[in-house]
Formats: sequence, C-alpha cells, structure tokens
Amino acid sequence: MAEDGSAHFLVPADRNIFFQALDENYMEVQRQRTYINYRPGEVRACIGCHEPYGMAPMTDKYGKALSREPSMPGPQPGERTGRRTLHYPTDVQPVLDKHCVKCHSPQDGKKPTGNLNLTGKHTKHFSVSYEQLTQGNLGRVKKKYLSYVGENYPKTGNVKAVGPKVLGSHSSLLVAMLSKGRVQLKDPKDAQRAAELIEKHKDLKLSQAELIKITTWVDSNAQFYGSYWGRKNSQYKAHPNYRPAVTFEQAINYDPILPEHKR
Repeated sequence: MAEDGSAHFLVPADRNIFFQALDENYMEVQRQRTYINYRPGEVRACIGCHEPYGMAPMTDKYGKALSREPSMPGPQPGERTGRRTLHYPTDVQPVLDKHCVKCHSPQDGKKPTGNLNLTGKHTKHFSVSYEQLTQGNLGRVKKKYLSYVGENYPKTGNVKAVGPKVLGSHSSLLVAMLSKGRVQLKDPKDAQRAAELIEKHKDLKLSQAELIKITTWVDSNAQFYGSYWGRKNSQYKAHPNYRPAVTFEQAINYDPILPEHKR
C-alpha cells in the first residue's frame, strides 16, 4: 500500500475475491461484503462504482500505487504463504488447545470455567468450541464473543450497509480480551466486560502469529471449513472422506479430489 492509502496488486483469475482493509495489527477495519471476480487479464478499479456515473474520473486522483508495477499479495506473520485455506480446526483450535482448554473444558465432572467449553470435540456439523464461541445462532450480527453476519438468515435480507469497525475483530469481545487493549469496544458494557476479562487473563500471552490466526478467522466472518470437499456430518465419522484435511490446491480445484465411489 502506498503512503496515500492506494493499492495496486494482482489477484487470481476466476476466483471470488473478498476485500478487507486491515490496520497495523492485521485486524479488519472495513470489508466489502460482496465477492468480486476477474477474468484472465482483466483490470478493475474502485472508480466506476464509487463515483457519480455522470462524471469522468480524474487521472491524478487514481493513487500513487498505480505508478508502479502491481504487487503480489503475500503471507501474514506466522504464515509461509498466502495461498492457504482458512480452516477453524487447524487455525483456531490449536491456539485454544494450547492456551485455553486447560481451564475451559469439563474437568472431573465439573463445568468448565465460565461455563465455556473450548474443546475441539466434534458436534454434528462443527465442534464444541466453535458452537460455544458463535453461540449457534447465525441470524444475528452481534454475538456474545464475536460480531459477524449471518448472511443466510434471511437469505437476501441482510444487506444493510455498516461503517468501519462494526463487524469483525474491532467489535469482538474475544479479540478485545486476547489483544490486551488493542481493540476499544464502542459499547460501554462490552468495554467493561472486556477489561474484566483482560484482568482475569493477565497471564495469558499469545504470540503475534497466534493472535493473527484468531483475528483472521473472526474477520473471515467466523467460517469453520476451509473447503466444500468431504463429508461434514458426524454420522459419517467412520467414512474415509470424513472432514478431510484439504490443501489449498485441492480446495480451489474445480474437480472432486476423490472419485465418486469414494466420496
């Protein structure tokens, strides 16, 4: 990104692209809630949509980034490559297992601390920790620990425009606690609750890479699976194609990764 805030970069063709503006801590400030895509060789800019249709664009307002060759987006801290899936069981659960499960899991028949179970035990469609953190209700925007959009509830009705830091990391109680003050929640009650949780977890220290794993998941609208491939329902737990660990190349492949009789 150039000093004037402009950017100029390459994206893969024939893929859905999800744009986010991130701050210095790799946390989402704002998102474009619709995907866009490009054909091979296609060039597109924000000008054309975000301007009056009757006004020709002014070339000196394009941004300094266009004066150089386009960049290739790269990995965030803790990643080897940006070409990877976003997969809750392999991104988020290991962080919870390392730092949280020792308190937030049932022990000797007792309820977990805070009545919050963060174990990775499989549920019918997801896992215990995922359903605890997302509260199992995809229809609302604001949850107890997260802030994300249940796009399918109703299917086409949740299209209200929102301002910066309304969704994602900057409105998440979970991230406010884990980031130790980097997130300032707007609601006074939420901010007070975050301060209380920070004090209770003052000895908890996540690395930068671990925190980015959590915030990237939150900012991806709290998705669980990194791929459509495989059988997801726990009734297929004994099946060899049950929730497979899919590589990025397999995830973006148009063809099934297994023949039909094995799927």
